[in-house]
Amino acid sequence: TAQATGLARRNQLLRAGQELVKVSENFALQDDACNLFIGRVFAMTKAAADEWDVPHVSELPSGGCPFHPNCTHDEQGYFVELHEDDDAEELKATFSRPPAWALNRRWNEVQKEYVKRGGNDFGQKNNPNYARAHTTGGRERAQGRR
Repeated sequence: TAQATGLARRNQLLRAGQELVKVSENFALQDDACNLFIGRVFAMTKAAADEWDVPHVSELPSGGCPFHPNCTHDEQGYFVELHEDDDAEELKATFSRPPAWALNRRWNEVQKEYVKRGGNDFGQKNNPNYARAHTTGGRERAQGRR
């Protein structure tokens, strides 16, 4: 259901002339490689990928959100004109790229590499959007967050 919803959202955005999506800024329910993608922008067309120097959604594990079963992330339309006044550092973070090894690979391979590199600690250090992420309701209790 989540995949169908995501594809319908992409199609509707493309019909409306929008070419960018942003992965939702929520923490995963468990420590997983989703942390590498939260808050980052991806292109739905090759032209947008070239123009904005961001990966195409097809390069994401599973072809985009949801990345895995029970994934709580989704893709939201990213409207550049609504972010023209954003802080330069925030824009830089939003348009930052995930590690190259996390693209064009299957989810289980990305997850394995993520754990090998330190899991959550690695995600915090390698995704500048991590600090803006919010909880989804269960993770803060599991990790002692409030």
